[in-house]
Amino acid sequence: MEQTPTSLDLSFATEVDAVQNVEEREIVVMVSLLAPHFEANERAPLDLVCVIDRSGSMSGPKLQLSKETLNFTIRQLQAKDRLAIVSYDHAVAVDLGLTQMDQKGKELAVTAVAKIRAGGSTDLCAGMLKGLELVKETGESLSSVSSVLLMTDGCANAGIQKSEEIIKELKKHRENSSSTTLHTFGYGGDHDVTMLKAISDEAMGVYYFIENQDQIPEAFGDCIGGLLSVVGQNVSVCVEGVDGSKITQVMTGFKTEKSGESSTVHLGDLQSEEGRDILCKVSLPSCEAGSANIIKATISYFNVLESIQVDIEQIITINRPDQLTEAVTCNPKIDQQKNRLLTAEVLIKAKQLADQGSLEPARELVRSTIKRIQESPSGNEIYCQGLLVDLQDCLSGMKDKQMYTTSGCYSISSKASSHTQQRATTSTKSYSTTSKTATRNNFK
Repeated sequence: MEQTPTSLDLSFATEVDAVQNVEEREIVVMVSLLAPHFEANERAPLDLVCVIDRSGSMSGPKLQLSKETLNFTIRQLQAKDRLAIVSYDHAVAVDLGLTQMDQKGKELAVTAVAKIRAGGSTDLCAGMLKGLELVKETGESLSSVSSVLLMTDGCANAGIQKSEEIIKELKKHRENSSSTTLHTFGYGGDHDVTMLKAISDEAMGVYYFIENQDQIPEAFGDCIGGLLSVVGQNVSVCVEGVDGSKITQVMTGFKTEKSGESSTVHLGDLQSEEGRDILCKVSLPSCEAGSANIIKATISYFNVLESIQVDIEQIITINRPDQLTEAVTCNPKIDQQKNRLLTAEVLIKAKQLADQGSLEPARELVRSTIKRIQESPSGNEIYCQGLLVDLQDCLSGMKDKQMYTTSGCYSISSKASSHTQQRATTSTKSYSTTSKTATRNNFK
């Protein structure tokens, strides 16, 4: 189908430009998606449910600033959008059902926010499920974007409390509402980062670490700016080897389903200007000289700007000459993405080690990774320099046990989430977009 300015762009790159035809060899192929930039007035409607912790620990300035941030969110929405507000302590309250954000709706929302008061303990699971139910009860529209924002400053200590049980409940509620994303916001140094990251990962969202109250507006601005710029929903990429080539590994942090010789990567939604890069290890057979087909890539998604389902298929090829006339050089863009995946993997492993009390092995893992990226072919590129900055920050966050438990573990998780998904957070700006930046600046 003909590409339009609102379509996702599908492209590819091979690790090397050519492989001699008689050679059997494994190479890396990168399948890339890029969302276009578009103006805010072209965007799809947004159904947003804010689920706010009103337990006793949120009393005072923390709850007040959260309420101010909710009011900021209200101001960003247009008449075509809908907003709901859920608050929870040991009990759950629907302070505002999904309401159209025209002038009257915004007045109702501001009034609802003003009435929220701090209370008792924290039934996080019940608050989360109520937020998801509100979207499901009113019915998801293919032409709109829907998301739940879950906020807390502590651990679940009422209702369902175990992380694995909460994730089980989340999976149940997402069976028929897979297009609704769920983003989590952890305030301060007492929340359960492992649980919040697991929730956002399961629901194709992002975990935001808010170290101090001043970061609440920035985190919300970043998240809202992204939601107001969604281009494609339920984005997936299916890759399959052709003409004797076989995909031996799909390298990505996104959920991947394998069926026979094909693998489907589920990417969730893509926001304006965002890109996604999937690396595939491909085993090439010997063949006749010439251009050879190696991979069939199919992208499927719902274009919320055009309200149409889109399916694009592309055959990826590589030159297979009988003789190589010049030295083969490796593609630096693929090397950069290898370094990104390595960074995300190491951040996750380092946190696991540090959580077990093995801080020095965790630090050594990060130090060796820093050296490895510095010595890589793309180590001097600006993108990789950003990866190195984040790894250095990770080292600082593991300086000692106190530093790690009060801030380091949260920052590491947020950076890992960002680099896995290639999506900006307040901890990592590498993937920031015009919409995110503009919305954050609106709060100032």
